[in-house]
Amino acid sequence: MANYNTLQEAIDSGINNMTVLRNNSKNDDGTTTYASGIDWFKFNNTTVSNIYSSGNSWLGLGTSSEQLKVNRRDCAVWWEYKETGTIGVTKFFKFRWIGFSAYSSTSNSAKQGFDVFLLENGQIFLNYFIVPSDNRNG
Repeated sequence: MANYNTLQEAIDSGINNMTVLRNNSKNDDGTTTYASGIDWFKFNNTTVSNIYSSGNSWLGLGTSSEQLKVNRRDCAVWWEYKETGTIGVTKFFKFRWIGFSAYSSTSNSAKQGFDVFLLENGQIFLNYFIVPSDNRNG
């Protein structure tokens, strides 16, 4: 469990304190269920005890449905991570998705990556830190 003073510190830490969930293993159209390890965050009145991650660049928060769509298209995820901790006195859960904006491409121009922070106060923060530069954008 990591402790940061600011959200920027948590962003800047990258994967340093994160648990590897998927390591260089392609998921194209499937949805993978990961236990979040939290019971304090609710989305649409559902406790987010699981994160549902799709290779097609969307997340389900507590249910396996397309709730948070990030560049939603036929993508592929290759790396996923999670982390829990505090930012100041606020609990957080961080989920990282890194893959490509087209299932059939592993070129740098199609690479994309984002972090989703769920904060104890009910806020969701999306940090889209690798934006594809090719024409495969949702």
